[in-house]
Amino acid sequence: MNYVNHIRRYEKMRGIKRASSYTFEDLFSKSAAEVGTSSTLALKNRRTQEFLQDQENIKSQARRVIEAFVATIKQLRLESDKDESELFKLLEQTPSVLTFLDTYVGTNDKKREAMLNRFVNVIQGKVPLEKVTQSLNTSLQKSYVDQQLKQDKKVLATSIKEFLSLFPDNMVVDLDPDGKIKEVRDRFANKSESLDVKHARMVDIVSTFDDINNRVFSDLRKPFGSFDQCSALAVIIMFETGMRPGDRKNGIWFDMTEEKPLLSNKDKENASNKVWLKTYGISNIETQHVKFSGSSAIINFRGKMGTINNGVLKNPLAVETLKQYYDSAIANGRERLLVNSAGRPLTLDRLSDYCARYNFRPTDLRKLKATETFYENLKIEQAQLYSELRTFANSDQTRTLVAEAVYQAAMRALTKSQIALSHEQVRVTINKYVDPVVLLNFLSHGRIDTSFSNLIMDGKTLFRFDPALFIKAAMEDGGLI
Repeated sequence: MNYVNHIRRYEKMRGIKRASSYTFEDLFSKSAAEVGTSSTLALKNRRTQEFLQDQENIKSQARRVIEAFVATIKQLRLESDKDESELFKLLEQTPSVLTFLDTYVGTNDKKREAMLNRFVNVIQGKVPLEKVTQSLNTSLQKSYVDQQLKQDKKVLATSIKEFLSLFPDNMVVDLDPDGKIKEVRDRFANKSESLDVKHARMVDIVSTFDDINNRVFSDLRKPFGSFDQCSALAVIIMFETGMRPGDRKNGIWFDMTEEKPLLSNKDKENASNKVWLKTYGISNIETQHVKFSGSSAIINFRGKMGTINNGVLKNPLAVETLKQYYDSAIANGRERLLVNSAGRPLTLDRLSDYCARYNFRPTDLRKLKATETFYENLKIEQAQLYSELRTFANSDQTRTLVAEAVYQAAMRALTKSQIALSHEQVRVTINKYVDPVVLLNFLSHGRIDTSFSNLIMDGKTLFRFDPALFIKAAMEDGGLI
């Protein structure tokens, strides 16, 4: 693309007169990662630096062990033609090998045995040293991450161990001296969009939602075919349905018989019914994806990874506007729906620029919708949960029974949210979309907060799971207290 000409056309359309020549910053706009309030971006930058430092520590630790491994190998004067078991026993008695094991492996028998087998393989020439060190590098990096996570997750493992699988895999919690949650973040999972950064973005939207909503609906009322109107319509659809904004790839190899994406060359070779499946998001939906029923618009398309996305748009003005774009596309023999009056389609970049105007990104809306959907589903499940809890309020296994009932209620709510957001697996919903603050708040209070915005904005949640609070809430709900 000729970026200079692109900017000139844009500025001419907007009536912008440039006083100087184009700079590098003119040609390349801010990335979506730079959108947000100053406090959110400061937190993002801090987490990015921490992530990079973690990555350096992982590599440095592995490099140090590998260098010692290679040095130890070179010092050995053992005959390569010895029997494998005999060589293994000799290594167990070799001082330099024992020093290496004690220093870098520890006392775990299985780990020591695995390392000794690496020594044997190299000495006997079964596996080249380079290949062994590559394998060792991968193993060491994983081991380092596992050890660090285990240490960081001690708070989780001791206080809410029954619920660990309901939270993101790499989530860690930091507490203040009063036992209240200070930070909910993750390690080794996200370079910049750590859990607390995602939460901060959500707080930014929730705290200014009324203003954003008013501005977006004002843009929806702009002249038909304007990019502002196209973008506003896309934003409203995304927020109401939770659907994806789109994907620059817009396609994937897919097995239509097995109904699964083909992610490797091996999968593609073995697929019985391989097709290149075009995928969509709200920014590039077509007439085939929309049906109007009464006062609603039903939207259905194949999205990321070929997953079927379903959504219903109910806002009257948004439905009416979408119908205008639909009729225009049909009248002009065009498949694409969101196209401006000059015939230019709404792109993901254009939509991102529009959202940046109001200090959020298109993907932030999907995370907000996912979290709100989980919140609403948890409120529904709460009634069933309380009914169940009242049946064993006096049991001598209260914690175990309450924990299992709460776990099942939360999992039902998460599964419903997964279906509503068209995620391929519930782990995607947990790891990538739902803010864990909702569940942490629920565990802390024994009930879901009556206001979603209050819950998201609350910064004083105690980190705990108290079965007595759930029993009390259940009895109050049943009119027994």
